[in-house]
Amino acid sequence: MSEKIQLIQVVSDKHETQVRKLLSEYIQWLKEKAKQEYGISVNLDTTLQSFMKGFDAFYSARGRMYLSQVDGEIVGIGCLKQLDNQVGEIKRMFVKSEYRGRGIGKLILDTLIADARSIGYTKVRLDSPKFSIEAHGLYQSMGFRFIESYQGSEGAEAGAGLAVYMELVL
Repeated sequence: MSEKIQLIQVVSDKHETQVRKLLSEYIQWLKEKAKQEYGISVNLDTTLQSFMKGFDAFYSARGRMYLSQVDGEIVGIGCLKQLDNQVGEIKRMFVKSEYRGRGIGKLILDTLIADARSIGYTKVRLDSPKFSIEAHGLYQSMGFRFIESYQGSEGAEAGAGLAVYMELVL
């Protein structure tokens, strides 16, 4: 039996419960990896509040949010927001660990890149935890290249050299 993978474009807070649940799983994963890799602690509640704040940027005409669904279960998320008139930023890319390796992250990323082009962005950027090696491989396979930190990046604002920065010229 083949699984059915579907993308749902989120255009309002109608899916907030599902988004919050998935982001909580993402933050829990970040917390575990940050503790393991760097010996640092991540506060789940504070981080979730930070992630949920400003979500209207993803619902705007120059932003996007997608949830991925497999056989009715929400398993992944990916977002796009405006950094400036020419540059978009990929945010909150996450697929539940048990669903990784099935092309779900690539489907989300392909869709966000196509949307960025149709919006009129000439570049998309992203920041990613240094320990997300598999994600970096996906981004590089899609044409992203490593760059220096950029203004507006949450990773740069957090400091401490815990993130990598990437860019794709569209």
